[in-house]
Amino acid sequence: MAPAVKPFVVVARATLAVAAHDLGVDPDDVVRSLHTSVRERGESYEGITTSGIEYRVHGIGCRFVTPDGSTVDLDIHGDARPIFNPWRVRLWALSAGGPEPDDRSIHDEAAEMVRQGELSVVQGDWWTWVLQPDSDDVSAR
Repeated sequence: MAPAVKPFVVVARATLAVAAHDLGVDPDDVVRSLHTSVRERGESYEGITTSGIEYRVHGIGCRFVTPDGSTVDLDIHGDARPIFNPWRVRLWALSAGGPEPDDRSIHDEAAEMVRQGELSVVQGDWWTWVLQPDSDDVSAR
């Protein structure tokens, strides 16, 4: 089975970086900022950024749909880190036109990424990407 977790993380981080730029918020806080806008300021729970990324705030997360139709759905952990699980990886893979990865391949790839220091386990089969302090990618901070 082709890798799915690493490409999902790349697309998710890039999507957050673009959405944050368009919305004028910090890439680290884009999902939390959208939640704050909805819950505290009564703004709409859905919208579209100037780059054409559609978003919809839900429960403890947000779904983003890129102009090419890729769907990135993330929840936020208590400390505002974006988190994801196998369902979200499958959703993205199918929306991007790829094959549907099975749970075993997702878990195996995520476990390898954890061993390599690219992901950390939040709880059970929920993961977040590890922020690289030497990265120039603003979405990695």
